[in-house]
Amino acid sequence: MASLLIHSEKGPKATHFFKPSQVVHRKITEGDVIFINRQPTTHKHSLQALFVSIHDDHTFKINPLICGLLRADFDGDCIHMFYPRSPEAKAEVMELFAVEKQLLSPHSRDVLQSISSKAFVWILYIILTFFFLFLRQTCSCGHRISI
Repeated sequence: MASLLIHSEKGPKATHFFKPSQVVHRKITEGDVIFINRQPTTHKHSLQALFVSIHDDHTFKINPLICGLLRADFDGDCIHMFYPRSPEAKAEVMELFAVEKQLLSPHSRDVLQSISSKAFVWILYIILTFFFLFLRQTCSCGHRISI
């Protein structure tokens, strides 16, 4: 039987004893392992294991580089998120679905992750809309510009 000491601002408040197989709920925290899925799951790359990074939005964000594997194109796709609770389940998820384990095709050994044309256009739009560099700043970065 496990026990949990509950704290408050004034110090220890109470001790709660847990029975075997009792479920303990907690919020997802920074660095937790999750895996995401986009239906239909037709191949193993439709499942991706990721680490949680907390932000203030009410959505979850994914890197555009894994959109091709998920067949996601930012037009209202529904992606499901799952949270493995046991250490064994987390280890299994990381072993089977970690992004770095899915870089190459198991059949041809070709690189699978690439940016989709729609994601590339949006990234380019965001860069051109919100980032403005002066010629002097651009040249100091080592780039050549023909005017």
